[in-house]
Amino acid sequence: MDELLGEQQGVLSVGQARDLGVTPAALKWARRKGQLHFLRRGVFTSTSTWENASAEGRHFLATLAQQRVHPAMVACATSAAVLLELPTPNGPPEQPQLTVARAATGSGGRGNRAGALSRRSWLAAEEIVTLPSQVKVTSPVRTVLDCAREWDEAWGLAAADAALKRLQIQPTALLSGAEARPSIPGQLRSRWVAEHAREQVESPLESLARAVIVRAGFPEPTPQVWVHTAKGWFRVDLMDEANRLITEADGKLKYATATTLWEEKKREDALRDADHEVIRFTMSDHHNPAPWLRRYSLAMERAQHRLRS
Repeated sequence: MDELLGEQQGVLSVGQARDLGVTPAALKWARRKGQLHFLRRGVFTSTSTWENASAEGRHFLATLAQQRVHPAMVACATSAAVLLELPTPNGPPEQPQLTVARAATGSGGRGNRAGALSRRSWLAAEEIVTLPSQVKVTSPVRTVLDCAREWDEAWGLAAADAALKRLQIQPTALLSGAEARPSIPGQLRSRWVAEHAREQVESPLESLARAVIVRAGFPEPTPQVWVHTAKGWFRVDLMDEANRLITEADGKLKYATATTLWEEKKREDALRDADHEVIRFTMSDHHNPAPWLRRYSLAMERAQHRLRS
């Protein structure tokens, strides 16, 4: 059974199992022994596979199980983002999010079906991608734009930046995709995300910081800038080059060693000695941006004062 499941990406329907020579008695015995975990009616994986899978892995299994029964279903929105390994606000959704192409005479809408949230939507053939794992998802461009409509701007931007960098989406494709979509709820958010996506960004936290800065009306910082100091060249996460104001995304320092923290302090001191202001951004700043934006504004005032003096 494990070998058969391995050949089918860990997911088998009861019908497939029987076609592959597994008798109903063998299935019944394996289920009674606790060796099978049913993902939905008529589709299963092994109990060990399910128990050892990450949250993302379980979401993959649950999504593929739905597609075993309904092959026309395509993972979309947050589910597609998870399967494409794009950053998401809260990890995998509780239920697979699936869509099926809407017929010209049909209607849209959504509803729950056998443990999945399904919808009908306009879906072109080029907007469907089959991954090596056999699961079908909406294309990266479609996925980013769908997520941007449903999430806040900051997380939409994080997904878009990651897609540009890792999935080789062209910025022009994202922009044209946003402009071509009909006027629907969330469309302004998706266009804002498409306009501000940058492939140089290296982490979701940098995207979140950039979104907070730009949405507050400050100049958009440039990602991954090299800065020369007396101690050599350093690459910084984000920089308002006109004002010499650096923003560092601090997620990487949470679990740093004492030695790493000391090296980071010396690095920051060198940047300040080179007449740059440095401000740090953490995930808590994303959740509560107002105090951080006040500090950012003060840092900008100091930077501008230094430039004038």
